Amino acid sequence: MDPSMALRTPRRHFHAGASMHVDRHVGARRKGREAVLKRVFAAPDPGLLRLRSAARAVLGIGVAVAGCALTGHPLTAVMTGGLAALLALFTVTDPRIRDQAVTTALLPVVGLPVLALATGLHAAPGARDAAFVAVAGAAVYARRRGPRGHALGVFAFMTFFVTQFLRAVPAQLPELCSSVVLGVLAASAVRFGAWCFERRLPPPAAPVLPGGTGLARTTTRQAVQVTVAGTFALAAGQLLSDERWYWAVGAAWWIFVNTSARGETLVRGFRRLLGTVLGIAAGLVVAVPLQGALLRRPSWPWRASSGSSTAPRSRTAG
Repeated sequence: MDPSMALRTPRRHFHAGASMHVDRHVGARRKGREAVLKRVFAAPDPGLLRLRSAARAVLGIGVAVAGCALTGHPLTAVMTGGLAALLALFTVTDPRIRDQAVTTALLPVVGLPVLALATGLHAAPGARDAAFVAVAGAAVYARRRGPRGHALGVFAFMTFFVTQFLRAVPAQLPELCSSVVLGVLAASAVRFGAWCFERRLPPPAAPVLPGGTGLARTTTRQAVQVTVAGTFALAAGQLLSDERWYWAVGAAWWIFVNTSARGETLVRGFRRLLGTVLGIAAGLVVAVPLQGALLRRPSWPWRASSGSSTAPRSRTAG
């Protein structure tokens, strides 16, 4: 027998082995895609903690909005109270219930001065812009104090943000302050009284505070980064819109929230960009038909110039 014949692999065996290798490769890729889709559309929720937290937040926000409305607050103040309740229920993440109560009580202590600052600078755009960027940087820097610093920083930034959204003026300050207090009280009543499911849970481990010094410390570096990014975003936003420029600052700021590495920041920025694009598309699909723009016959310029009977008549014509 020729020795070389023993080294030859039958052609049918070769094709079978190659086919099995391809099948395994395709199966691995399919499982990888399924894992990615599961991470996008599903998340583990042991003990239904996320579901219970979300349901409690809906209840707390509803109580806050109803309380502000029943006490005669205008719509802008009702919105502010609802936002305060939302922040109190979602951003306070101290490991112990007692610490959560203390952090929640400190929210108005931080938020009300920022609210007064933002409304007081309504007529001074330059000082207002500088204060907005400074609050954004300080809010990120406060994360070095752990969960309490994070919650207080988020509350301070969002308080300044909502005043720009509502275009609040100093005359509205009393009603806005009272709505913030009512919102926090409503959230506290729901979280620590009516539905405090954390009492039945073991206390989680205390978070590890970020270390390092100077720019090597994550919170310091990100505070500088968000200040620079917020400045550029503010300038770009005002070039695009004199009325809604604050959304650009808010988008730049939220990218740095709850991130500690460059990869996390890039992923969050990409997701925010993708969400914004998809949101614009979905908003156009929903808003344009509801507004009735698609139901009205457009008046094209060339029809008017060509003397067509479909050209709109002048409103000044007799």
